[in-house]
Amino acid sequence: MDELDTREPDGPEPRVTLGFGALLVGLVVAVAILAAAMGLSWALSGNDFLGTFTLALVYGLPIGIVTGFPLGAGLSLTLRRVRNQWLHVLAFFVVFTAAGFVGIALVSVSGTAQNLPLAVVVGGAAAIARWSVWRMARIQ
Repeated sequence: MDELDTREPDGPEPRVTLGFGALLVGLVVAVAILAAAMGLSWALSGNDFLGTFTLALVYGLPIGIVTGFPLGAGLSLTLRRVRNQWLHVLAFFVVFTAAGFVGIALVSVSGTAQNLPLAVVVGGAAAIARWSVWRMARIQ
């Protein structure tokens, strides 16, 4: 039997589902992590952490609602048959890193290789956000 196939021989396929509340919590966690990372980055350059953090929250939340929320919801639906939630966390990291890299590359004027660290931060925030709603997942 395949490792990822956790069905009972004659039973229904297991499903890992996240409700709307879990998706909202994940969105808020991811945006807060990204805002904190941006604030910390600017604070290390001698700028105001709290002002940058607040600005990043104000601008990041609508961007997260438009881009991250649908991507997270779609990815959750795609992964609902995968029972191992660590694979969910890994998938969130990989998919959001790739999406972040492509999105940043499309709007950035700098070289593509310079965008990878920021894309990894986006993927890391998404992975931590998925991990943060682990207990909110329903396994049916």
